[in-house]
Amino acid sequence: MGVSTIRNIIKETCGILWDILYPMEMAPPTMEEWRDIAAGFYENSSFPNTVGAVDGKHIRLQCPKKSGTLYYNYKNFFSIILLAVCDSNYCLRVIDIGSYGKESDSNILKRSTFGKQLYSGKVNFPSDNQLPGDKNGDPQPFVLVGDEAFALSKNLLRPFPGRSLNDRRRIFNYRLSRARQYIECTFGILTNKWRVLHTRLLVETEFAVLITKACCVLHNYVRRKDSFNIEDTLNCTLQSINEKKGVGNSSSDAKNEEEEEEIMYTSNTHRRKPISNLFKTREKEGFFKVLINSHLRENKNKFREFFRLNYDQFNFILALVKNDITLPASNRIKIPISPNEKLAVTLRYLATGESFRSLSFAFRISHSYISTIVKDTLSTLKKHLMPIFLPDLSTIDLNKKASEFWTKWNFPNCVLAIDGKHVRIRCPEKTGSLFFNYKDYFSIVMLAMVDANYKFIAIDVGSFGREGDSGIFLKSAMGQKILDGSFGFPEKKQLPGSDKVLPHVIVGDEAFRLHPNIMKPYTRQSARHDKSKAVFNYRLSRARRVTENAFGLLSQIFRVFYQSINIDPMTCDDLIVVACCLHNLLREGYLEENGQAFFEERKSSTTLQINNLIPITRGGGFTNAEGFLVRDSFKDFFNNEGSVSWQEDK
Repeated sequence: MGVSTIRNIIKETCGILWDILYPMEMAPPTMEEWRDIAAGFYENSSFPNTVGAVDGKHIRLQCPKKSGTLYYNYKNFFSIILLAVCDSNYCLRVIDIGSYGKESDSNILKRSTFGKQLYSGKVNFPSDNQLPGDKNGDPQPFVLVGDEAFALSKNLLRPFPGRSLNDRRRIFNYRLSRARQYIECTFGILTNKWRVLHTRLLVETEFAVLITKACCVLHNYVRRKDSFNIEDTLNCTLQSINEKKGVGNSSSDAKNEEEEEEIMYTSNTHRRKPISNLFKTREKEGFFKVLINSHLRENKNKFREFFRLNYDQFNFILALVKNDITLPASNRIKIPISPNEKLAVTLRYLATGESFRSLSFAFRISHSYISTIVKDTLSTLKKHLMPIFLPDLSTIDLNKKASEFWTKWNFPNCVLAIDGKHVRIRCPEKTGSLFFNYKDYFSIVMLAMVDANYKFIAIDVGSFGREGDSGIFLKSAMGQKILDGSFGFPEKKQLPGSDKVLPHVIVGDEAFRLHPNIMKPYTRQSARHDKSKAVFNYRLSRARRVTENAFGLLSQIFRVFYQSINIDPMTCDDLIVVACCLHNLLREGYLEENGQAFFEERKSSTTLQINNLIPITRGGGFTNAEGFLVRDSFKDFFNNEGSVSWQEDK
């Protein structure tokens, strides 16, 4: 089917799902249902008279056309807001979806139909009820619990503000937080079940609203029809095992010993599970056989769309890694998975960011083994691709790089541009806040140097997200080489059409420290009052944006960067390095052919979405006195003999 046909099918199906399931799964609760919800909250969280937890969640989407900043939220991405009320079974009881990302949860609740009824006292909550164990106290209303974003009212409670609280208020905040966490868990279950909400929705706003509504009603349907039965089954199994072990009864030790072997057999979770019939048909029905071998090999354009590489590039990479990822046949595995298929799985993961379970259904390989395939293949790719596409800096002709920057970006004596980005990941286990960055995400930091053709020349990957930019740069190999003078810059050179002789430099933004070989812009305040400094900032920004363009192209090609990468941090480091090498491979192919790149560079490079590649923090640390003199000399050059006609308009 064509893309437009699939789009129409999904849109129509989401609308039908909402129309059919909403009356069954998300109808307005009756008074008795509110009472049952309150009983569930009191049983599970010890917070009486609570009929729901309320909160809002930002649903990522691409910037809607002609919308300005309406959908741009305080977390620096475009979104619509899902406002929801849940019960203690993690089911959504009330939702409001579609508000602008810039709006606050409190205002959205006030404007929603449910919010208007709530604040006017028209919601069919049960009548006021005395709190448990307080027979002589006044009856208290039934309430929703929320966080500090909501306004306090008769039927909506929020925590006491401030940190210096007395014991009573601190205990209240703790108890309220226990009840309120149900909405956070509900959002977590919702997004983990329906992974489309992990990524940026590349559709118009109305379509995004339909997708979110469909996910919400399907969430409730699955919770009611499936989840409770699973939990009951697990409880029964544990109870039966405890009974067999003699917990809570007076069975004799001899009887327990007789049943020990049976208990160990029935409770053993490490036994090998039988192979699913789904995986037994891999060689006949899997993606690699049906789609790739039978169709994509004959269609060059579709092959490139699927893998992001053409057929020749795929075979070139396969020849490099084939011996390292090939497993011999054995008694246990008669026909092992071929290296071609392992490489196909890995490239498809990089190209789409699909979950391993999704790839499992397509390639007919278990998701657990796909994780092993991806890990091993990425490690092997890194070993073989880095010497070719990210060679040692000593082998790079920096004079040629400087010539390219002057020709394409009008910045003389510039050899490279440097920038750092936070690559979004899922929180690794037992790491605390090590990977938690200033943008409130878990991330790994990637520091990269890029040439005038958007190719990565040197990268440093693996720093914790919490680390500051200055510390990352100083401890990186490239940073240490620049600061101790061993980087290998060419000799000082006279600027074109000028008698000024200046050193070769690397351009960066405010995150880096000023140095004779590292140029950063003047502060905004000083540039605002000095036209010559503003011109320098423009010319530097024009050269420096090659890093932004490179990161944008990287994430456009390899959509795994459009979502939180849910793999081990060490494997994630390999993934980033391999993606940069493949990016360079594609760039070299484009430059050699001098044709149109597959990713088709847009007219305005600044429109490229970087989504999960977040800028590192600003502030450049200590500066160098000689760096000021070099920067001032470049400023004078750009405002005199090195000026260009269009810089005055910027």
